[in-house]
Amino acid sequence: MINAHGLSEPSTWTIFTGEYPPQPGGVSDYTQQVAHALAAAGDQVHVFAPPAAAASGAPDTVQVHRLPDHFGKASLPVLEAHLLQHRGGRILVQYVPHAFGSRAMNIRFCRWVRRMARSGIPTDIMFHEVAYPLERGQALKHKLLALVNRQMARWLSADADRVIISTPAWEPYLREIGVTRPTLWLAIPSNITTQTDPDSVAALRQKFGAPTLIAHFGTYGHSLAAQLKQVLLPLAQRDPTRKLLLLGRGGPDFAASLQAESPDLAPRLFAPGSLDSPDLAAHLAAADLLIQPYPDGISCRRTSAMAALALGVPVCSNVGHNTEPLWSQSRAIAIAPTPAPADILATAESALADPGSLPTLGRLGQSLYQDRFDLKFTIAALRAHAPA
Repeated sequence: MINAHGLSEPSTWTIFTGEYPPQPGGVSDYTQQVAHALAAAGDQVHVFAPPAAAASGAPDTVQVHRLPDHFGKASLPVLEAHLLQHRGGRILVQYVPHAFGSRAMNIRFCRWVRRMARSGIPTDIMFHEVAYPLERGQALKHKLLALVNRQMARWLSADADRVIISTPAWEPYLREIGVTRPTLWLAIPSNITTQTDPDSVAALRQKFGAPTLIAHFGTYGHSLAAQLKQVLLPLAQRDPTRKLLLLGRGGPDFAASLQAESPDLAPRLFAPGSLDSPDLAAHLAAADLLIQPYPDGISCRRTSAMAALALGVPVCSNVGHNTEPLWSQSRAIAIAPTPAPADILATAESALADPGSLPTLGRLGQSLYQDRFDLKFTIAALRAHAPA
């Protein structure tokens, strides 16, 4: 809230999320970031999440409450009792349809949130995703899921104070399903530290010993692995001085699959597996170029790309149906016109052909991040006075 002097006053936040550390996931990391930043700004923050293994016992400025079930029948009385005890606070829902249980059709929870908003509790809905796709000829069960998801989004939005989106690409989806409320765009920031130790980065560069270190950061899921392989293998095979750094939990398995196809690459593959935030940031910062293909295109909700931009690492990605115009307009990344591996490969080769331009590309990306995506913008917007 903003007081008469234009300063933010402390608030009490109740955040509902389908995942929270130690549960893995992008929404988990994002929610923790936001919760801690709000607490650091002086707000009282309560996070309600599904059952999970016990987290660290270290003192925390955020009060985390584990629910008896996955936002189901047993949880709603607990949530309502908390809200009655903390009158005057705000609700913030970190919404992804499948994250709230009931096979992504938690109608009870969405109608309850609407009832809380109608009762006068200021409510913000953050759409990380909107609904399962509705497509011609899809299976009946998928059509049912898509239709129910659309009704859930309508219920959540109807009486909310603010409808927040993680990317402008979600606005047409909301308009299509009948949500006419104005939206607030809050980009997803990097989910790892944005600061590195130069000595650590230099030591890694020396360890890898590569004139050109090409990296990827992700989970190497089945849908992306084949596309990624068609880019990284030719990049490595065309120049024997290039080495590949495969960051993320699935990196070692993906490295093994590359080696199986091209055994001579073994000395040029590095896959350290899971790393903590400072170590991961140092590894990213050691790269000359990060290759990040996305089937739906680069967008402001891609934390893997955001992590690189925040660190000033040059990024090569692609346009897709969820890509915002700013990516092509800013020229802050090397961007392929389509998700086709051949286009991404050509774009990466073009960037690598002029090594002297890569630091400039990294600086442009870092400036874009600092001007548009930094966490401070999210916190300032959330703490500003919400419209009635």
